[in-house]
Amino acid sequence: METDRGAVLTIRAAARGVIDFGKARLLDVDWWRRARLLVNSMAEDDALVWLNAAHDFHCALVGNGSLTKESFDSAKKGARETFNEVMNTVRPWDAKSVSQIEKEQIGSMVDLYKRLVGDPSDPAFYEKMLKDVEAQEALAAEAASRPDPEQELNRQLAERDRRREGKKRR
Repeated sequence: METDRGAVLTIRAAARGVIDFGKARLLDVDWWRRARLLVNSMAEDDALVWLNAAHDFHCALVGNGSLTKESFDSAKKGARETFNEVMNTVRPWDAKSVSQIEKEQIGSMVDLYKRLVGDPSDPAFYEKMLKDVEAQEALAAEAASRPDPEQELNRQLAERDRRREGKKRR
């Protein structure tokens, strides 16, 4: 009986006074629906206690100063996931998986990029990018045609030294 989830939850509901089986109407479908709703709600409260304990454990791991980078990252990820499960249990109408949260974050970053930089799928954006590349190439070609500032400085210093030697010989 201890391995049967329904039996354990039913006994817990009776022990906690969630359901008064003295007033049970076993042949009434509405009573069973209400009982199932109460038992499931009680089970979610039990799950919340378990998840809080797991989250506290993960947070304690994160606080351990002797963790390696990999184990620290793993503990952070575990803490984040259990916190999300706690939030999903407390607010099931807002329930989101870790992958859904990541997809939303990526989607919001893409939207922000499109708003700030432009939409790469837009032909006007493509034309602008081509013009920017051409302008950068023109600047690079111009910079390549100019002498290196250090070489120019060395040339000027050598010319000055030649002039000074010429004045000393006179």
